[in-house]
Amino acid sequence: MENTLWKRFDELCKVPRPSGYMDAVRRYILDWAEDNGFHAFSDEAGSVIVKVPATAGREACRSVCLQAHMDMVPQTAEGVQHDWTKDPILTERITEDGVEWLTAKGTTLGADDGIGVAAAMAAATSAEHDPLELFFTVDEETSMLGATALDINNIDSNLMINLDSEQEGEVCIGGAGGTFVDCGWKFVQSDVEEGDVALRISLSGLKGGHSGMDIHLQRANAVKVMARVLRTAVKEMEARLVSFSAGKLRNAIPSQAEAVITVPDEGVADMIEYVRMAENELKEIYVGVDDGLRLEIEAVETPAKQIPEEVQDDIINAICGAPDGVYRRFENGDIEASLNHSFIITEDGGVTLGFLLRSARAVTMAELVESVESLYSMAGASVKVLDKYVEWTPNFNSELLKITVDSYESLFHAEPRVYTMHAGLECGIIAAKRNGLDIVSIGPTLRHPHSTGEKLDIESVSRFTLLLAKVLENVR
Repeated sequence: MENTLWKRFDELCKVPRPSGYMDAVRRYILDWAEDNGFHAFSDEAGSVIVKVPATAGREACRSVCLQAHMDMVPQTAEGVQHDWTKDPILTERITEDGVEWLTAKGTTLGADDGIGVAAAMAAATSAEHDPLELFFTVDEETSMLGATALDINNIDSNLMINLDSEQEGEVCIGGAGGTFVDCGWKFVQSDVEEGDVALRISLSGLKGGHSGMDIHLQRANAVKVMARVLRTAVKEMEARLVSFSAGKLRNAIPSQAEAVITVPDEGVADMIEYVRMAENELKEIYVGVDDGLRLEIEAVETPAKQIPEEVQDDIINAICGAPDGVYRRFENGDIEASLNHSFIITEDGGVTLGFLLRSARAVTMAELVESVESLYSMAGASVKVLDKYVEWTPNFNSELLKITVDSYESLFHAEPRVYTMHAGLECGIIAAKRNGLDIVSIGPTLRHPHSTGEKLDIESVSRFTLLLAKVLENVR
């Protein structure tokens, strides 16, 4: 089964599948199903469901659903040209601290969740199993569309194994819910003062990462860091803000930012010196965390308009004062809630700041939303809750959990960690559609998804494959 898994994953790396561009990967899976004689179809949202007959002697057993998402986060390293609608992902093996990893050359790897898709396909053709239903969803990374739009009548199983976890040796039985929030400012632009010149400040070299799985690492958030740089520039050096942009994806910690400011001509040298000093200070703050941090400044064409001073101050001060990162932990140290300043966009007459809030408890999510609403409303922003997905409530008495734990112990003579994940899984959305649906989530060890530092522990894939095969064998 493992060889088949790697073959499928290698093929998936050649198929474009960023969120929103699902046609190619959908066609790939449907063609694979047809080649193997499996009944498969695409639902109204574009997700793919494949019905796989049981292996010989298990035809009368209950069915099991294997679930993964087809899309991936498309991130590209600085200086790398990659067309996500057609270019393949180029993989390479690296060794760090004695561990062999699979990573990509200058892009995200897409093991989140390409490895889950590959595992489900491999299990269908290479493992002993009851009747299987493979449920491959669209746009999990951006909207959870595939899970949200699922007609549960298309799935017969009452047992589901989600293949989107990121630590081998662990069994996930719960996950955080998420809320998408946008804060917006509308204004009439003001004129640039005569004699002022424009400078662009660029922040780069940050690691970024998954805004759920990496949020505890205290990595620099480019929105927050740039706001701090700008605060001193406008407060002490007569700078005015023309534009501020950072981040692209709601579920990723932003790793780059850019701002255009204007300053009096005689203040240019002082601003250049300030940016140099700010870079040194930031490197000291993030030493050992974001050692690649770079802050650069250059002259650009002076625009005619800029953001009004009072709006500029509200935006910068609110971002500087807002909480970001881990918001609250459970008593055992696990993360209960977090928030991420995901992106900021400047357009003519407007600035939009986007958030993803996460919480394992609905009451804490409500508190977190109120906190963001209160702070940014006082800063003059209109605050809108755009979308949300429900938390996945753990079931410690789950039959499938017991089967999975027993299977792991029989294989590896050790007890797996059972936990809840501080990231959005589709399990909660799907579980809400069918009362009593029994779900666990497993996967190999994956580090820093949603970033160009994404890497997959190759040896852990072997153990993950053995576990999935054993669980399917033991479900009767």
